[in-house]
Amino acid sequence: MNKNVNKKQTTGIVVLAGIALLAVPFAIGKSGDAATAAPEPAASSEAPVAPEVQELAHHELEGDDLTFAPGVEVPTAADLIPELAGATVQTQDGSDLTLEADTENPAARRSLEDSGMDPYSTGVVVHVAEGDLAVSEALYWQCGWIDEYLNAADAGDATRMDSAEAQLSTFPTLNAITTYAPEFAEMHSYIVVPMIDGDLDIGRRWLDKNCQTYINR
Repeated sequence: MNKNVNKKQTTGIVVLAGIALLAVPFAIGKSGDAATAAPEPAASSEAPVAPEVQELAHHELEGDDLTFAPGVEVPTAADLIPELAGATVQTQDGSDLTLEADTENPAARRSLEDSGMDPYSTGVVVHVAEGDLAVSEALYWQCGWIDEYLNAADAGDATRMDSAEAQLSTFPTLNAITTYAPEFAEMHSYIVVPMIDGDLDIGRRWLDKNCQTYINR
């Protein structure tokens, strides 16, 4: 399963790896380095998600009994990987799915534009490997609680801060992380611990750079 941004251009196709669509670990800069890219538009809620994706999501996303931050709804597969809305399955090998994204999907068009390709005449292939959805949900969950901690800190609400800290402390031991992406557990010591120790800016930079799927929900 790919853990780094991995967009490669083939003949008329852009290939996207699932986890790469959500987060790049440790992409932390100084406060002046906040992401400046335009927000990626959300996928159309009317576009269906393929039954194979729904089945995989049901299987993977029940592994952790996550409590989401106040006001945050449990994400759908298309919330986690927007290109999945309206995509059709091309091949399936166990838990590995290869889909062709609908070129009407805003996220798919943006991926094509970013690759310098015609967004209205070229297909987008989305590869969802085993664990991609589970890890994406865990990262989405983490973004929500980091956001809640920062909001609570700005409000001077110690009770909310303690509640968010208690949730975030479980991230390294989530089944999705220990099973599919144990290296992501390091994010807790690099991001969450310094934030809780008072460096709120590191949390804000992480939210800006790596939580676009959560922010644009």
